[in-house]
Amino acid sequence: MSDSARKAESPRYEEAIPVKKLFTLLLTCALLVTFAAAETQSAVAWLLYTPITGWPENISPDGNDNIATKNAVVTGEGTYSISLTYLHPWTSTEGAQRLHIVVDNGQALFPGLYMNVTDVRVDGVSIPVGSIGYGPGYDNGIMDENDSYAVLYDQVFVNQNVGAAGHVTWDGSNLKASVINQEDIPYGGITLEVDFFLSSIQNELPGARPEVSYTWFSNNTAGVAGLSLKDLGIADDWHNIVPVDLTVEGVWSYPMVAADAHQIGTVHVIVTGGQAVVECEYFAGEIYEKSQCVKWFTSLDQLTAGDLASTEGGLSCGEAVSIADDLDGAEVAYLSVNNKVTFRSPVDYQGNFLPRYFRNKPDWKAYREQLMSLMPDTAE
Repeated sequence: MSDSARKAESPRYEEAIPVKKLFTLLLTCALLVTFAAAETQSAVAWLLYTPITGWPENISPDGNDNIATKNAVVTGEGTYSISLTYLHPWTSTEGAQRLHIVVDNGQALFPGLYMNVTDVRVDGVSIPVGSIGYGPGYDNGIMDENDSYAVLYDQVFVNQNVGAAGHVTWDGSNLKASVINQEDIPYGGITLEVDFFLSSIQNELPGARPEVSYTWFSNNTAGVAGLSLKDLGIADDWHNIVPVDLTVEGVWSYPMVAADAHQIGTVHVIVTGGQAVVECEYFAGEIYEKSQCVKWFTSLDQLTAGDLASTEGGLSCGEAVSIADDLDGAEVAYLSVNNKVTFRSPVDYQGNFLPRYFRNKPDWKAYREQLMSLMPDTAE
């Protein structure tokens, strides 16, 4: 089969990318979603403020010699208050250039929440405030896409008459460039205070979402979705393998399934430099990997139910094998993944469920037909 034909028939093909960069990315993702954490996740909310004069400004939750900050620990839905105070009467502001509410790691830890600002006070006096947008940050040296933020005022957005990209209001109203008046932030030493709440349901107060019951699935088998030994006519057994083309350098990606019922991530196979490496990337949420077992086979004759069920002699994710030496120079080898995981349904605190895996649905049947076409005895 030609290289172009193999690419067209694979479940997913990506041109080879720098291996070191890819490994770093995948290993970082794996660490983020497989840690066993007992503590409640939390983020820090703080006020980013730049006056028209440009100095002194507050661009971190820690404040500085001229500005004291009061931050809030965000644990999800709830009501919070944050503030900053200019410490010296001689420091001048001359109005706001930008005033943002920043939630460090808000997108990473608490995606999908809505913010409503209930009060903004300048030296203890409330000022008018409109419906605020809230959403992902961007990489500007102060925050990045893992953070969340809301714009109270931003001169750049006002000049362009646009709202922040990807932001949504709590009450469903149209997004505005800014929600306070610049002149309401006066010249001179001031204290700015902001009260707000975060809710998981648009136009509902925090905690309005009905209670969700959770089910834990302990020590389940997580493997690659592929061809079962029954599909191959080898044994009446549900353990899966996938054929991997080792003649083309690149990245092959396959769905990872737990208990033959829930999609929980992706198995990536990186073929480059005469080696093959398997990386297991899990979806975000309450998924905890307990063990890893990766096995390669070079012949259908080697595939038995006992070998696929056993974790003895397995490799770890990220462990490279030599195609020439370890896989006998095979053009196509068979991959088995037999990791053990514990996961929760719903998988996150917002009540989101993992995608279900129903192998008899037409899309999955078509997927297995693609895999079967890569088998040496069925490939054209």
